[in-house]
Amino acid sequence: MAFFQVPDARRMRSFFTKLPLATRLLMVLITAFYVAKAFRPGLEQWGALIPQEINIGTRKSCAKAIPDYYHTDHVIAQSIA
Repeated sequence: MAFFQVPDARRMRSFFTKLPLATRLLMVLITAFYVAKAFRPGLEQWGALIPQEINIGTRKSCAKAIPDYYHTDHVIAQSIA
């Protein structure tokens, strides 16, 4: 008969608190998206990186969604001239 030892909660807490903050946040994000996938079926398709749909021209569609006041290229060019 196999005997499995129950993990100690204090040791698990100590392990997670010793991890860097960015690693803990990344683990929380991954877990949150994994759980959210069950409630929102289109989430997996939304986050998919499909090679046939990704190219340099894809950025143009994203740039249209960004408001003009974030585009500072023309402001920098005018200040240099």
